[in-house]
Amino acid sequence: MRTRLQDEFEGLVVVEEMCRRGPGTEEAPVVLRNPRLVRPFEAVLRLLAPPRYGSVDPTPFVAVFFPLFFGVMVGDFGYGLLMVPLALLLRSKTRPGTTFRSISEVALVCAGCAVVFGLLFGEFLGNLGREWLGMRPLLFDREEALVPFLLVAVGAGFVHVILGLILGMVSSWRHSRRHAAAKGAAAMLVVLLGVVLLGFVGVLPKVVVLPGVALLVVCLLLVVWGEGFIGVIEIFSTMSNVLSYSRIMALGTAGIMLAVVANDLAGATGSLLAGIAIGLLFHALNLVIAMFSPTIHALRLHYVEFFGKFYDPGGRPYRPFARWDQQPGR
Repeated sequence: MRTRLQDEFEGLVVVEEMCRRGPGTEEAPVVLRNPRLVRPFEAVLRLLAPPRYGSVDPTPFVAVFFPLFFGVMVGDFGYGLLMVPLALLLRSKTRPGTTFRSISEVALVCAGCAVVFGLLFGEFLGNLGREWLGMRPLLFDREEALVPFLLVAVGAGFVHVILGLILGMVSSWRHSRRHAAAKGAAAMLVVLLGVVLLGFVGVLPKVVVLPGVALLVVCLLLVVWGEGFIGVIEIFSTMSNVLSYSRIMALGTAGIMLAVVANDLAGATGSLLAGIAIGLLFHALNLVIAMFSPTIHALRLHYVEFFGKFYDPGGRPYRPFARWDQQPGR
């Protein structure tokens, strides 16, 4: 064909052979589309590479669990109220559509959750809520009920990690159904392990133990079939991921203890002015810790324990062409 065209048109036609790219060699760019209430939480993902095209966008799940974890770790009505004007101030100083505007709106939601859990735990600047305002815990007293608090934290981790495994199964289904089946079996295995343990300790009827163990073996075989023996190692990693959520209890307990210490130090001075000064100083310090430490640990729980089960980074962000109007004389 090349020779015939060159003979016919005598150099007027240029023939260039181009290699055809196979399908999927170049991934489509990624743009996240979420409802208005969820959209600010996309800022949490901006510290990571965007998810690949066709994978799961975790933003809606972050919008649910991130404020909840933050609220449980802070869990003080007074600190939450103080965070609200700070978040509103940051929002007033930022432009719409910017990352800092999104961060301010996330902070406002988190402060609201801290207020709600402060009411549920009966805390206002530590134990001042009980002593001055007559507040009573509607859930449990975080200062004393350490075991219930630990069970709540690990239970939240159990739900969060199982959700991550289910999302991993959904994300893997289009690429490898065998791998997706292994993800689903791993999620079921973790659930069954919890059921069997509850049966052993007597929380659930003993009759669930034997069928639970049998189903555990079946799920374990499915994991080995889908991912090999490395999948068995991942099961132990998953259990450690669940236990990692005990940091929710640790930070929450540390927060209430620091607030109580601040109140005790203020009351031990014997002077009204000195007590107010010491109380303000220590509560201000605890407020700063309450803003940053729960944020860092909530991010870690999402980035490591949750995203590690399904998140597929490496997407190319969508950048549309710039729109501009040529002005006269230019």
